[in-house]
Amino acid sequence: MPYTPEVVDLAAKRAARAAARAAKREGRGDVLRLQYGDVLIAELEPEFALDVLEPLQDVNVDLALLVRQALVMMSATDQETSGMAAISYVVDVLAANPDLPKELIEAVKEMGRRLLGEAGYAAFVGMRPTPWDVADLISALVGWYGVGLGESSQPTTPSDGGTTSPTTSAPISDSTPASAGHLQEPLAA
Repeated sequence: MPYTPEVVDLAAKRAARAAARAAKREGRGDVLRLQYGDVLIAELEPEFALDVLEPLQDVNVDLALLVRQALVMMSATDQETSGMAAISYVVDVLAANPDLPKELIEAVKEMGRRLLGEAGYAAFVGMRPTPWDVADLISALVGWYGVGLGESSQPTTPSDGGTTSPTTSAPISDSTPASAGHLQEPLAA
């Protein structure tokens, strides 16, 4: 029997996704038209091209520091502590890389060029955008590209009547603190 390779046509899959998105958008079309008044900025395709994110690889940020700070902010119990943790993070990052603002701005500019095209980027910058204009653009892009946590679908089979599943382990072990925020004594060596 001759070998027949399995073929995955990425163009066909992209077209199917575009058709599904167009149907979900209730016939709003396959192109997002961005404009400022009567000035056309760009017409965006239905799918986000990954090369738009490529300039971020040139931004010199310590990923370990970023993860550490995210954990610190997540463990904060109140807004004041969380706010101080965020300020501390910004200071730490800028102290570690004083060129970061310039690198980040350059990366964002290049991402804008890749997303909007040279003419579209020039038209957008030509309108002298405010932070609120940028926020409106980002909001429109998030809505258009459907960026988010995803959609939850209903289970295909019903549950067992809504009962709670049985406990799989004891609620408290020797390694679990008795209450939140309680510090345990270090283990003896």
